[in-house]
Amino acid sequence: MSSRISEARKIVYMNDHHALLSKLLLKAEKSPDSLERMLAVTRLVLTFISQIVKPGKRSQDIPTVVLGEHYLSHREMGEELHRGDHTRSYLQELCAYDPVEAPIRPRTYYDEGHSEVATCTVRVIPRACAKLRREGILLGGTGQSFIEIAMEGQGKIRYPRHDEEYEFELPSVILNDPLAGTCTIDLDGVVEIDCQATGLRTELKFKPWRGEYVKGEVKSLLGSGMQTVAHIEGHWDADVSVHSVTGDATGVVFSTSEDPPQLQIPPMINLADPGPQTIRRLWVSILESILYCEQQNMTGSSAKKLNEVVTSISSLLRKSLMYEVPENPQGRSAVPVSGKGDEPGSHLATTLDNGQYHPSARSNEGW
Repeated sequence: MSSRISEARKIVYMNDHHALLSKLLLKAEKSPDSLERMLAVTRLVLTFISQIVKPGKRSQDIPTVVLGEHYLSHREMGEELHRGDHTRSYLQELCAYDPVEAPIRPRTYYDEGHSEVATCTVRVIPRACAKLRREGILLGGTGQSFIEIAMEGQGKIRYPRHDEEYEFELPSVILNDPLAGTCTIDLDGVVEIDCQATGLRTELKFKPWRGEYVKGEVKSLLGSGMQTVAHIEGHWDADVSVHSVTGDATGVVFSTSEDPPQLQIPPMINLADPGPQTIRRLWVSILESILYCEQQNMTGSSAKKLNEVVTSISSLLRKSLMYEVPENPQGRSAVPVSGKGDEPGSHLATTLDNGQYHPSARSNEGW
């Protein structure tokens, strides 16, 4: 333990998902090569995406829909991760139901004497829509129902020392057969990770109902047009590998091999009793979006089946609510929202600083 730390106040190191993401954020910053940094950022994004659908470990991680929540804390990261300096990760999570009625704003609360190493910010507004699988419809049936949670928003990772900023989106979350006792979770959509400073872009394509499959490429946008420099392929619930286009280099860019056994099974959830979730506050927003679920525009028996899902989902979620929801046949929130960005959603922010540890610094309140 560092000699700079007051004997009266020992540092507590926590090994949770915040600490894991902070470590990956630091490892990417330390990478000397731009391609290595892009692959390290890709690992960070894949890890964050996998944490969205992973169950949590603690009873306090059970998501409960509230009218707003602001979480402030920090994690001590030690001295090995960043050139011998003591590093601290500052955390901020905001979950706002109605920013007009009850505005919650992020704020800066770093300690004096710390210099910024890296920042990661994710702003998400989940949008739920009940749909039917097309395969079943083409075979003459009504198709299996599912809820698609579109993760509208963007994530940003910034490294001041390299003068680089990475922007990325999140895939949609698929909840299959949502009215069943247990529904499986899948991912769908294209995730792009862009860095204009280096001219590198990672494209990841998530395909639902294909065994948690993901495929992608790393491309260079500078020089003589767009060129593929590496291929990515694997399963987001197991291992994802990267291969150079020349075939002379290969490696694992993401793996769940070190996860506890209970987190290695295909993810699933019971919407009537969600249980602990790794990123609890994001699931608060997801559950609230499901409460006001819209439905795909269909006719006949398909439309009837989707209407049953939408009308039944609110009673299914009652256990996760801490406020009464008025009847609303339109499937939309009874609380008005207005203004660009002033919508229900979740805001997650992590900032890493390094510098001397001050005995008078903030306590671990809120951990």
